[in-house]
Parts: sequence; C-alpha cells; structure tokens
Amino acid sequence: VNISFAVGLSLLLLVGVRSTRGRMRDLSICLAKSSLEQGDTILLDESESLSGKRVVIGFDGGRTRMREDTGKRNKQGNRCYNTPWREPKVMVIQILDKDGNLERKHHLPIYLGTMKSTKKAMERLGRLLKALNIQMAEHVQFIADGAKSIWSNIVKVFRQLKLNFSKVTMTLDYYHAVQHLHVLVGFLPEKEAQHIVLKTYKQLLWQGKANEIITDFKQRIRKLKGKLCKDMKRELNFFKKHRHRINYRLYKKRKLLCGSGLVESTVRRVVNLRFKGTSCFWKKENLEKLLFLRCAFLAGRWDNLLIANQLHS
Repeated sequence: VNISFAVGLSLLLLVGVRSTRGRMRDLSICLAKSSLEQGDTILLDESESLSGKRVVIGFDGGRTRMREDTGKRNKQGNRCYNTPWREPKVMVIQILDKDGNLERKHHLPIYLGTMKSTKKAMERLGRLLKALNIQMAEHVQFIADGAKSIWSNIVKVFRQLKLNFSKVTMTLDYYHAVQHLHVLVGFLPEKEAQHIVLKTYKQLLWQGKANEIITDFKQRIRKLKGKLCKDMKRELNFFKKHRHRINYRLYKKRKLLCGSGLVESTVRRVVNLRFKGTSCFWKKENLEKLLFLRCAFLAGRWDNLLIANQLHS
C-alpha cells in the first residue's frame, strides 16, 4: 500500500502539493466512498451507449488475502489476525469490431471489481448494462469459467434487462474446458492412449460435440470392464451441463472470442499486481473501495470519476 501512496505523493509534488501517506490514504478512501455511493455510471462518458455494438462481457475471480481481527491478543499484547484467502470478482465490458478484435481506438473498456457475492456482482453489472442500453446492442457475448453461480445469475440479469437471447452467445472459456478434458482423459490407464484420446476429444470439443465425448468415454470404460467412479461422473456432467456453450468453431466463424483472456488479463492488472503481493493483507471494507479506484484508473476513466465527484460536492 505504501508504495502506491508514495507514487501518489510524488505526483502531487510535481504540481506543488505536499502531503503525507496517511492523508493520501484517507483521501483515497473518501473518494472511493463518494464514488461508490453515486454508482458505476459515473465512470461513463456522456451519452455512452452499447447500442448497435458487438459487446463482449467477461467474468472471473482473483485471489487476495484479508486481514481480519480475531479480537484476541498475543503474549506481547499485540492484536491477532486471521489472513484467509478471498476471491475478488472482476468483470470487464469491451467492444468487438467486425473482425472479432477488441476495439481499443474509439472505446474504453469498463472494469468492475467487488468483494461481494457473485449475485451482488451480477446485480451491479446489470445496473451498468441497463444504463448502457445493452438491449440495443447488435450482439452480446458472455464468457466465464464453469462456476454454476455465474451462469445462473447472468441468465437472471439478461432476463431482467429483457435481452433478446437470439442476440446472446454464452461461452465457456475454451482453456477451462480443456483442463477438464485433461482430467477426464487422465482416468484412462495407458499414457500413450491418453495422448491419442485427448487429441480426438479436443477436436470434438472445438466442434461443440460434447455428447460424443461423453459417449466415447463411457464406451472406453465399458471395454475396460470398468465402472464410472464419482470423479468420472463429475467430469462427464461438466461437459453435459456446458454442452451448449462450447461450439468454438462456430464462435470463431462468427468472429467472436473463444477464451477468457480478456478478463484474465484484467484480473492480473486489477488484482494480482496490486492486491495479491507478498505480505499484502487487506481489510474488506477498504479493499472494496480501492478496487473501485483501481478499476477506474486502469480503464482510463479516472477523469470521469473526478469530474463526477466535483459535481457531487
């Protein structure tokens, strides 16, 4: 934390303003609190809209350690703390051009970060999408990993926004799906056979043929005179559950994304490079505020945040 505040102090010195780290910290927390009270829409440009755009939305989680007071003290009289790992939720909204590339020249990304539940994070995303007229978008693609809570909540959000689902593509991150293929094939006995089967399954996965993967695996187990164990069933159910989200060849043909690199890069920039460092521990209430500020800054929307707070004051 001190490093970030030290950088801020150095920047202020360039314009002749002297302060302290404590003052800088207090100002940052106050700015974030005021911004959060106004809502995420303060980050938007005037009349900014997703109308007529090809929109991609990514959702993923990071990892950071908290600093929770236990209420106890050690023999030296110092406070004792728990430092559990927690998952910040990170969301990104970006525009795709007609060739399936990210539109960076004319459209800034929108980053959202929160320590709240997936449901609360999705509700926040929904309010922002409503303000951006998402229902008028040409097409909307949503990409995430396989967490059940993500998919159930985003469907609710899209329904509440009265989105036309014929213009929506739900995509399971390709590399996440391949990880599950590796686990599934790992149940087969011979390593040489595993390599061949994995190559075949990847081709089927790319074509969106989840049912063929499931059927083939069951046949191989029967030929070995074995039975499906609990772990095998879990992996097979994963592909069954996501079979309508894995037609990557079709997504590629339609100039859409197949992987979640967009949001994973955002997680790295927003969370990992600042809130996941060695010996970094955070109070939950402060982290929520600092996530908001970092998202605004890294998305190039800092000026919007400052202007909104000047008008608010």
